[in-house]
Amino acid sequence: MTDHYKILGLTHQATLTDIKKAFRQKALQYHPDKNKNSDAHETFIKIIQAYEVLSNTSKRRQYDYLYDKYVLNKRTTYTQQKEVQWQETVKKATETGKQKGEQYAKNFDLFSKQVMRTALIQLLLDVGLGVLFGEIVNLGFFAGLAFTIAGIYVLTKFQDTTNLIGGTALIIAGLLILWWNLKNVATELMNKKIKNGS
Repeated sequence: MTDHYKILGLTHQATLTDIKKAFRQKALQYHPDKNKNSDAHETFIKIIQAYEVLSNTSKRRQYDYLYDKYVLNKRTTYTQQKEVQWQETVKKATETGKQKGEQYAKNFDLFSKQVMRTALIQLLLDVGLGVLFGEIVNLGFFAGLAFTIAGIYVLTKFQDTTNLIGGTALIIAGLLILWWNLKNVATELMNKKIKNGS
């Protein structure tokens, strides 16, 4: 069984942020258009496959379970039927990764746009959640509008599943930020009105 963590230069305790960062670095380093080593193409495909499995929380959990059982010989508690289902899920994710890797290996521009788009969506979501939960303050309405507009742009420009989910998440984050700021403004106005009235 392939150790997808090792391919990305990580341990099995890596966080999702670690996985994304390692993927971007390794994939850019080994893209066949940028790396002329004879094994660059094959390594690039393996990196895409590893990311396809490990970047999805559910697939990663299933992969970790199977790795622990079949490589580390740890005792398991799930049924044979569940294990077969998980093996199929991990196998399908690996095949999808290979297909994407082959496509991205042929076209660096397509690949770099996808990596940058994914990183941008992640950054916007991180900032949006930071604003929403008060970790980042004073961005107010601008941030809400920016996220909503960015989400609409992503939805209209890119039609793959990842971008549909990302675009929807951006719109929701933007609307929540707008709502949160409107609520705060309304609360402040009510407090001033009560204070002036008394």
